Amino acid sequence: MQVLGVILAGGASSRMGKPKPLVKLREKTLIWHVIRGLAPQVNDLLVSGPEDFGSGLPFAPDRRISHPGPLAGIEAALYWLRKNKPDFTGIVTAPVDGPYLDIALVKKLTASGKPALAICQGRRQPTYGFWPAGLGDDIVKFLDDSPRLSLIAWAEHVGAKTVEFENAKSFININDPEELSKLE
Repeated sequence: MQVLGVILAGGASSRMGKPKPLVKLREKTLIWHVIRGLAPQVNDLLVSGPEDFGSGLPFAPDRRISHPGPLAGIEAALYWLRKNKPDFTGIVTAPVDGPYLDIALVKKLTASGKPALAICQGRRQPTYGFWPAGLGDDIVKFLDDSPRLSLIAWAEHVGAKTVEFENAKSFININDPEELSKLE
């Protein structure tokens, strides 16, 4: 199974005051932390966002003007995958503001080969998911037709299973300077 690791980095970062991928945690950018955690688990990496944020990785900007959140990032990544890595099985997504990835994230999410998202301590973590390559057309139709542009709604629509993770630290995300300062 060949898997593309996708770093979801297309958000506005309005609470942070600057692009989250470039925010520093312990002298390294958030995107650096996610690359460090995801790279050993996947066959290749992609930044789903408007640029590569200095990572040197290929990037896929949203294909829609309306920017419907992480769904647009997944749509862009699945389109990029189809065009550039047609032999890959699918993508595993992780948010750029989640610097502490579980070392078994990809192995656990891809185990069934079916759509999956993480759950930890009873909370779904939909930006941490496995999305098979064949869902590219489905996400386009969902974004075109659905009144609920939520990642959880799409995950339910495609029958994504939840995969349990124990370590809550693996799902910490940094949304504002106060949360960042607690982790320094």
